[in-house]
Amino acid sequence: MSTYISHRIIQTNSYDIGKRVMNKDDVLQILVIGYYGHYNLGDEQYKDTILYLLKRVFYKKRVLPDITFIDCDKLMSYPVQPNTAVVLGGGDVLNHYFLDSLWTKFSEESRPLSLIALSVGIPYDDIFILPEQRKKLEIFDHIFLRTLQDIVKLKKYIPGSPMIHYLPDTSCFVMDCIQNSPSKFITGKLRTHYENIQKMSKTRKIIGMMWCRHIYHPDSPYYENYVGIVKSFAALIDTLIQQKYGIVMIPFNTKPTKKGDNDFGNKENDILIQRDILKQVQPSSLPFICTIEQTLSVEQTLFFYKQFFLSVPMRFHATLFSVYSGVPMIPIYTTKKIRNFLLDIQWTYENVLEKNSKDLPTFFDKTAWWNTFKQLTDPLIYLDAKKQLLQITANFKQQSLHETPTIRKFMDCSGKPEEFIDMTSTRILKDDIGVQRNVILDMGNLYPEKDNIEYISVPPNLQLINIEKPEEFVTESSSNICKDNVGVLVHDGCGNAYSEGRLCCSAIAWSPEEYENISSPPTLQVTSLVGTSSLSLSEQQQILYTKLQRLAQEYGKDDFRALDNKESQQIAVQMVSHYLTHSLDSSYNHGLMDKMFSMDYPFISEWTWVENDVSMKHKHISAKSSVSFSKTHSRFAEAKPPAELVVLDGRSPLCEGYMPSDQQPIESPLYPMRFNISYIDQNDRSGVHRSGWKFVYDHIQSFQDSSESAILLDLYVDRTFHWKRNIYRNIDVIPYTKPWIGFVHHTFNTDFSEYNNHNLLNTPEFLQSLPYCRGLIVLSKTLQQQFIEFLSQTKNLHVATHILKDDSAKCGVQRNMDIQPIPVYALRHPTDFDVSMFDHSMFLSNQDKKLLHIGGWMRNIFSFYQMDISSGFTEICTTPIKVEKKMDEIPKKKWCDCFSMFQRKPNKLPTDLVPEKTNQETLANYQLRKVILKGKNMNNYFPHEEWKEQIYHSLIVPNHTPSISSESPISISEMYCSSNHKIHNNWIKHMMEYLHKISKDIQIMEYVDNHNYDQLLTKNIVFLNLVDGSAINTLLECLVRNTPIVVNRHPAVIEILGDKYPLFYDDVFMVGRMLQEPGIIYKTHVYMTQLDKSSFHMDFFLTQLNKIVTKTMKVT
Repeated sequence: MSTYISHRIIQTNSYDIGKRVMNKDDVLQILVIGYYGHYNLGDEQYKDTILYLLKRVFYKKRVLPDITFIDCDKLMSYPVQPNTAVVLGGGDVLNHYFLDSLWTKFSEESRPLSLIALSVGIPYDDIFILPEQRKKLEIFDHIFLRTLQDIVKLKKYIPGSPMIHYLPDTSCFVMDCIQNSPSKFITGKLRTHYENIQKMSKTRKIIGMMWCRHIYHPDSPYYENYVGIVKSFAALIDTLIQQKYGIVMIPFNTKPTKKGDNDFGNKENDILIQRDILKQVQPSSLPFICTIEQTLSVEQTLFFYKQFFLSVPMRFHATLFSVYSGVPMIPIYTTKKIRNFLLDIQWTYENVLEKNSKDLPTFFDKTAWWNTFKQLTDPLIYLDAKKQLLQITANFKQQSLHETPTIRKFMDCSGKPEEFIDMTSTRILKDDIGVQRNVILDMGNLYPEKDNIEYISVPPNLQLINIEKPEEFVTESSSNICKDNVGVLVHDGCGNAYSEGRLCCSAIAWSPEEYENISSPPTLQVTSLVGTSSLSLSEQQQILYTKLQRLAQEYGKDDFRALDNKESQQIAVQMVSHYLTHSLDSSYNHGLMDKMFSMDYPFISEWTWVENDVSMKHKHISAKSSVSFSKTHSRFAEAKPPAELVVLDGRSPLCEGYMPSDQQPIESPLYPMRFNISYIDQNDRSGVHRSGWKFVYDHIQSFQDSSESAILLDLYVDRTFHWKRNIYRNIDVIPYTKPWIGFVHHTFNTDFSEYNNHNLLNTPEFLQSLPYCRGLIVLSKTLQQQFIEFLSQTKNLHVATHILKDDSAKCGVQRNMDIQPIPVYALRHPTDFDVSMFDHSMFLSNQDKKLLHIGGWMRNIFSFYQMDISSGFTEICTTPIKVEKKMDEIPKKKWCDCFSMFQRKPNKLPTDLVPEKTNQETLANYQLRKVILKGKNMNNYFPHEEWKEQIYHSLIVPNHTPSISSESPISISEMYCSSNHKIHNNWIKHMMEYLHKISKDIQIMEYVDNHNYDQLLTKNIVFLNLVDGSAINTLLECLVRNTPIVVNRHPAVIEILGDKYPLFYDDVFMVGRMLQEPGIIYKTHVYMTQLDKSSFHMDFFLTQLNKIVTKTMKVT
């Protein structure tokens, strides 16, 4: 048996105007009247979002109503059928023009089935203040206002009226209405704009500006005020560009000037104010301004919003789009609707233009705007602002969906006018954005059945909270659910029990009839649960569920199972894996990804199974490992506890990298340092490097200390705050809130990757973590110096001198003068010295000498293709000289030495007669073959196998297409010419031939194991062309082997090889000539054998790290 929770129905409505009744066989018609077809993006989007909402309203109907949108100008001539529900919406349409049109069209005799104002605003208060105007509102059966501010005012003049409701602007669904295929709608000129914005964003943050032409008036003195304001806007843009920002201007209204008129009288087209502003900006600013001058669709507009760091909207929906996109904003406005909206969401970052009696602005206070800008762009405030906007969007959508049953009843008359909630039987709760909502507390009739357990099918918007119910609302039937001896199993409608124990309920949004007919599985929000059992959410599952629902809200979804893009799904899967297996990338992830994102996914039973399976496997491996260890390490078995034996012998494959929290650090008198590296999985299993960061991890994990007081050691800050940022912040790893030290691997270069230190030092979570940071460690003095130079120029981070005895930390970072500066240390990346060495003789005898290109990160690999080494290299070869005695040398000897018969051995030649050379030096030329060692996960740095065909097919044109020139197409190779297609353009043809030529003789090797890798480096030489670098693994691996490496001159490389290294090049095209220098390779090999490599030993690294950590431990 299933009992439903229902709200109380109270007859309170006495406001009824002769409503028509629709025949049972009639199909409901819906006519939506608005301001459509006027080139206004904010109004046009209602066609999509109102349609989306209405589909949600009538989702359970077998036949959806016919929905038609018309402009109000066409209303008088439009035939309205009796079975039509009329909707006025959306926008500020409760004004004289729209109300007069409706009043004229729909008299008492010709009333539609129902008449509703949906997602509307009131531009001027006289519409309800003046009695003769207020009467016009009586034509509506119900009014859904889009701002709370209007509701408060309106209810003063229409007290106690049940016809007035709050419904957020339907544009909150705009993200659900658009397609996410930019390649389909970002084409032509927009594609060029997008590429320019992307190029600009590499060095500048992008600010979107949506100007409004409504501030314009052609008459004096209003025109003079307009010109002054435009000049102020231009000066603001110049200042922003000087501060390294880029500007994008987007028009929301593109109404063309009427034929025969000139632009001087056009007060609506935003392109015109954009042009006026551009005329006033400095010429030097123009390259950093992207101005879009075409009518955009909603998809196109929101796509550009994604590129914005901040927005400056002047129009209402430009402001709303910023909220939905999560883009912090500083609106510049005069209108009531923007002011009301900002009051609703409690947004204080604004700039209100001073205006005259005609509502036209007179002055723009640039200084006030700039002060607001500096406040909002503080990294910590900026992060909170983005979160606030995303939460607001989620709340808007939830509130709107909460109203859909009410809208349906009003529109098709399936409910009666008296079916309204009694306001005296509700509590007013306040949600995160300050919106008051009516929450029903009457629980209906709930009678415990067998075993004192009541099964309740929960409506989709039921919220479970741990609150005390007011006595006046507790009935005999409902109070039982709060008694300790009564259990309640809450189901999701799919047979899954959510909790057992005491339960308090609120915010019931669906009636029993609506829930009974629901076609999609409901959503449950769990914020607090009381009681436990085998069927309940475990503590970890409760935390996990709450966080997943929060993630879903960030992406505009009501349930985590509704997440529909790969990024959010990947985060959700890793969150589940983390909380259930202690690993982000467990063996369960693949199955979770396949099953989790379906609304019928029974997550409670699935999660419980995973937890049980993890526990069972871990116990089995622990027991097996203990036995195995005791057999093979019997002399240690009694000295160590079983838990530690498991750690030493192996780890569970399902909890990869998981280190038990109770593991004790191994005592080391040489290195007393202790730190916590197991708070996240930091083991590098990529296998990309021969002696990479895993080599370091394996040597320092013995210093692990999981105690609460241990300092956190982040081995890869770049990973934490860049590509793992979203998952780590969702599982509360970052921002750090306890002392920590971190290694920074990446550089400040912005061309190669967005994962650079410029972005790191602007990442909100990183800045929030800085007060707890006790040191940053970089892997070269070059990068350390770059930190010093960059931070000294950064306003919100201050540099302070901080020199240690060993001079390993030269600068510090501090957020303000009350926080101690953070030292930035420079350590050498250690590498393995137990390797095979380069052998010059083996190199010369190698029949397949290779010039190896290794790796892809921060390399210009295309230059390796371009480089010409067809002349090979020249080496000096030495051969013994056979010394023959000549007749003219005999007289020089003593006569007796030449003819003595008694001397068995001739005396040694006098020193002055020994030939100067006993070996002969000759020059020999050898060929080198270019080979690329690709390695793992490097596909992005190399051409795909089918790249030639892909480029070719993108360039060919049909053979019958006429050529631009009068000349016939030139015949080229078969690859570029078929019977049906040809490349007509000569320049493109030669480019293809060049690409084919430079790539045909290069071999690409896939991943090789360590043994074969070492063999390659013993008898071949290496090439690198670095875009940037700090610690370059390939360079270090060549260094310890004394393997000659041809490399460009870079500060981080000079730091390791010295400035007199023989194989430095400044231009890749000089490499071929450089290799012709006799003996250059041997000379380089000898040079490398003489370099001091002691600082690259692991012992040296551990000693230096120990100094840093122990110093920090003392301070902490």
